[in-house]
Amino acid sequence: MEALIDFLIIGFTVFIVVKAMNRLRNRADDTKDNAVVTPKDIELLSNITDLMEEQNRLLKSNANNKL
Repeated sequence: MEALIDFLIIGFTVFIVVKAMNRLRNRADDTKDNAVVTPKDIELLSNITDLMEEQNRLLKSNANNKL
């Protein structure tokens, strides 16, 4: 019985730690959040990604119009 209680306590603790780490990672990855200063290289890569997505959207729409 004691082993089960220890297992539940350790499992709950690991769950809370993983949840906190994921929350911090998601906050750090959010480029639109102004509370955290985003490094310039990450900001530039994010802008490039947005531009590439827009370009792909335009190319797909042009390809559909030609059909």
